[in-house]
Amino acid sequence: MKRLLTATILGLLLAVFASAQTSGSVQPPAVVPPPGNVAIGPIYSVNFLGIESPLQGLGITGKIPGLAPIFGLNFSLSAKENRYFIGATADWILYKQPVFPEYNINFYMGPGAYLSALFADKGRFDLGLRIPVGLNWTPVKFFETFFELTPAFGITFRDPVAPGWLIQGALGARVWF
Repeated sequence: MKRLLTATILGLLLAVFASAQTSGSVQPPAVVPPPGNVAIGPIYSVNFLGIESPLQGLGITGKIPGLAPIFGLNFSLSAKENRYFIGATADWILYKQPVFPEYNINFYMGPGAYLSALFADKGRFDLGLRIPVGLNWTPVKFFETFFELTPAFGITFRDPVAPGWLIQGALGARVWF
């Protein structure tokens, strides 16, 4: 079942990318770039299919000047449950295509990486690769909202070390400077 789901998601991503590349000689409308190269904002992430991962909950997303990726940081300091975690992501948006140019709604995707650490009774450390696929909306030039689904796969370090995978959904916003 896991292999079928993974193969289906990768097939859909390849089909979308291939159809966008072979769309003919019609030039798509230009994507409105953000006004600056610095951004910060809130993000809320969830994991699907009941897979436990520290990359969930509230966090911060942003862009640092001079660096290509968009970063994310999720964390929880819950002393009540004796469960602490921190997770970080870095995503390179290599493909962006307008979906509804009149409303500044764009499709985007690209490669990324993640790492996370869970400090609890059964602690763990994860690292791996991810492929964010999402939609963003820029209602005004300096403000962006986004929704993305991100399949990810990597290695989970706990007893025993094992391959890990997850599908993460995220909703967030960024203010660009």
